[in-house]
Amino acid sequence: MNLKAHQSKKIIFAALFLIMTATFSFNANAQKVSDFIFEKYSIQNGLSQSQANCIYQDKLGYIWVGTQAGVDRFDGYKFKQYSHDLKNEFSRASGWVIDIKEDDKGNIWTSDTYGNIAYLNRINEHWENISIYVRDTLLKSNKTLPYRFGEASSLLVDNKTKSLWIGSRGTGLLNFDISTKKFKQFLVHPENAVKFGKHEVINKVLALNDSKLLVSTDMGLQYFDTGNHTFIKIFNTTDSIFITQVNDVKINGDNIYAATNYGAFIYNTITKQSTVFKNIPNKANSIASNLVRNIHFSQSSNYLWLNIINQGIDIINLSTSKIVHLNKNAAKEYGIENENYNEIIEDKENNIWLGGINITKYDPNKRKFGLLAKNFPNDFNLGFSFVWGTFVDSKGHIWLGEYAPHMGIMEIDRKNNTKKRYLEDASISNIRVWKFSEDAKGNLFAFCNSPNGVLFYKKESGASNFISWDL
Repeated sequence: MNLKAHQSKKIIFAALFLIMTATFSFNANAQKVSDFIFEKYSIQNGLSQSQANCIYQDKLGYIWVGTQAGVDRFDGYKFKQYSHDLKNEFSRASGWVIDIKEDDKGNIWTSDTYGNIAYLNRINEHWENISIYVRDTLLKSNKTLPYRFGEASSLLVDNKTKSLWIGSRGTGLLNFDISTKKFKQFLVHPENAVKFGKHEVINKVLALNDSKLLVSTDMGLQYFDTGNHTFIKIFNTTDSIFITQVNDVKINGDNIYAATNYGAFIYNTITKQSTVFKNIPNKANSIASNLVRNIHFSQSSNYLWLNIINQGIDIINLSTSKIVHLNKNAAKEYGIENENYNEIIEDKENNIWLGGINITKYDPNKRKFGLLAKNFPNDFNLGFSFVWGTFVDSKGHIWLGEYAPHMGIMEIDRKNNTKKRYLEDASISNIRVWKFSEDAKGNLFAFCNSPNGVLFYKKESGASNFISWDL
């Protein structure tokens, strides 16, 4: 008999060591609610305010959070707050921070609901506050305008021209020259007699390439040529999903990912082809609603993350087209406590961060190993509390010795999400300690103690059960 023990790779069993739960390796294509477990950062963890409006990671790895109190910087251990201080002329202006960006010198640029733009000089830790001239002029002449009119909804630092592109709430696209401190205004509808208002809202500005911006307007996504200062329509269609103002947009490679009130879509800038995601009534494998607030494509997993208004988070596996719905009803025990979020970003270590009430973080590296316990996860738990003896065979199946009278062995096939029990015996009153091994042919051997000595069992490769085996 040629037993191949695979001691270094497969036998995890340690004699006389009792473990109450089991850990296992996740299959890369597995996707269900319990595959996504989140951790929360709140005021109790040092966050200055419970509402996280936006999240940004700088090139040093710090996580910056825009809150109703200002800006928080998180180093992985603690938060540092930057808020308005009447006694400090170098503090940030007051206002709910709604966007955060970084320039090539590492300075942090922010915008808020009071119409301020402020940047943090990382060398001396001083803030400089900038008022938006176009906004201030209109507010002085028209007292009926709402207080959030003209705010900088979206920022883009142009390191090449040393300027800041600003998508504004009602005054079109602005460019701020960092050196001269002067603004330029570019209207979406210059032919319109009214030069401000809803038709001049630009809520997202991104860099498409060295000469074009991608901007979100009332007519949908458009390109803006930074050389001749013209807007260029992308879509020639009547489909609302393409000609409405997007709620969020991201660029990854040649693809544009957009979230709208009519669903979400992926647009390839080379092929001009689109993939649309919409809610289909009574179909579980469609997005929860067409009201998509935020979108993020994770290249590391090929998952598309969607924040659905009032429905939580949907995750689309673009490799399999399977959709997982994470909401308060299905995923509260896994960390999804809110129905709405404000932001989805991915950091350099592929962690997903959700902004909303508190900050919620998903670490996929932790989910390479998961927890199996008596009642956890609720859709694939063990059903028992103690394990004595574990083994992983050549197929990747996990074998557990159940630490209880009468109980035997459990086989777990994570690829197909199946469990099977073997060698249960109601006549046995003692607790059996199990060890396992496998030979080169894939035959499995199980050994356990008994009042009459050691018992040996063999399950031949492809067989459905164990047989008693005599040496």
